[in-house]
Amino acid sequence: MKLNLIPGESVGPFRVGNTLSSSIHMIEKYSEFLGECNIIYSQNNPLLTPTILELPKLGIKLHFCSYSQRIQVIEVSFSKITIVYSKWILSSPTSPPTFDHILRVIGASYPGHLMSKNKYYLHHYYGLSFSFPISKNDQLLLKQNNLDISQVFPDKTKLISKTLYIYYGDNFHQITPPKLALSSLYYQPTKVIPTKGIFFENEQKCVLFTHSIQDILVELGPPDKVYYKSFTKESIDELYNPIVQVEEFESLEKEKDTEKEKEKEKEKEQEKEKEKEKKKEKEKEKEKEKETKKEKETKKKKEKEKGKKKEKKNKQSQKTKKYFEYKETQPQFPSDYVWNYFQRGFDIIFNGSTHAIKKFILHTNFPNSIDFNIYQRCNFRIETFNNKTNKACKLDPFMNFDTITKVFGEPTRSLLHNSKSFSEFEKTYFYGFIGTNIIFEIFSKIRYIASVTIFDPTLLKRTDNNNLNKDQNKKTNKTEIFLKNKNQDIDKNSKSNNNSMDFNQINNKKNKKITIDDISDDSGSDSDSDSDSDSNDDDKII
Repeated sequence: MKLNLIPGESVGPFRVGNTLSSSIHMIEKYSEFLGECNIIYSQNNPLLTPTILELPKLGIKLHFCSYSQRIQVIEVSFSKITIVYSKWILSSPTSPPTFDHILRVIGASYPGHLMSKNKYYLHHYYGLSFSFPISKNDQLLLKQNNLDISQVFPDKTKLISKTLYIYYGDNFHQITPPKLALSSLYYQPTKVIPTKGIFFENEQKCVLFTHSIQDILVELGPPDKVYYKSFTKESIDELYNPIVQVEEFESLEKEKDTEKEKEKEKEKEQEKEKEKEKKKEKEKEKEKEKETKKEKETKKKKEKEKGKKKEKKNKQSQKTKKYFEYKETQPQFPSDYVWNYFQRGFDIIFNGSTHAIKKFILHTNFPNSIDFNIYQRCNFRIETFNNKTNKACKLDPFMNFDTITKVFGEPTRSLLHNSKSFSEFEKTYFYGFIGTNIIFEIFSKIRYIASVTIFDPTLLKRTDNNNLNKDQNKKTNKTEIFLKNKNQDIDKNSKSNNNSMDFNQINNKKNKKITIDDISDDSGSDSDSDSDSDSNDDDKII
């Protein structure tokens, strides 16, 4: 296979600055020619080392920036492909390039330098670097005498290069991918205000919780895909949010089961009725044989009329059955639906009944995630406040979970997101924080963010109101218990004072609704009665 070389730009279809997702899609599309692809990344810390796509058939390695996920360096081995530079064959599997051949094809350049760790010599051009393996003795000569490679090797045909590095710029030690075009939507900074929505700085567009579907279509255009959620699965905000009650879903399922049982019973009854009708028809046929021809003709006419009526009824019953069967397949209330924006790296979830935005989901696209290569990385900046210092702070997709806990404090109880079909990928946990409308999906090993869910902040207010109502109900229950106990004490005192209170008065007092003011009056009356009794005793002594 022949590939054209452009220094600082590309080799064949592989271009410096291409995204990870576009490169994988291209390899999948031309897999017959390019062969298999291996993804190499660090399982302990994927941000420290670049992500590599290896093509063993071609001997090419694509090194991607761990942050922007764009090609930084293209590493090419000369042993498996032929490389053409400006209509000249630079190398082939049978004849690898020598130092002399490189100078004749590409031209002269400044002296290179020695890489002692990897034991090879690098010869640089703008956007290109050739590596030459060197023995230890030759390394010592170059270091001690500060000699050039041409002085150590007068015969330049003996120096054979093994690998080629293509990159952007002229500094091999500080390689960065080229700048994106202003019109590019990839990896653009997106500001996130949890109480409002998402703001795209380059486009000067935004998506707010108050926006309608028409507003979003005007701002972002149509989604890449639309997905309708099922009701059996509970979303993460429903698990953390006490507003959503699972009992409602269970009651709906029970109602469905009861309706199905009723329909089965109706079908059995209809079958029994059909059997009875068949028996009656047989009896009628026997009677018809005994009757005369005239009577048969008249009865046939009547039966035809009845048959037509029955056919109409049967058709109507079949229509009603089909209607109810269709109604069972349809959801009893509209399902939530998701708009996927894969190129922007986020989702929008809408309420099925109100069509309002329920939440946003932002994806980080780490190689060990379940959603890898489905979404492009969202370069978000979440603007929040530190709960400890009350100062403004920003959260990005490269923060560890320990730094997040320093901002929000201790999280709530975690929820495991795991499935048998996703056993190859790393497990993730969902964490929420009290007083925030943000839920983080965190990897179990590397402790980085897999996704961020931001739900409607009005749900927090509803939960607070529900908690207040619960507290008020508890207080009212306590006052009712206190009043009941007080009524019982009053009844006991009334029974003990037989001289001062009649039986009818006691019954009237029991039936009377007592308030807190009545209790205070009763306590005062009790004290007065005690004082009166004491005065009577004093009179007796006198």
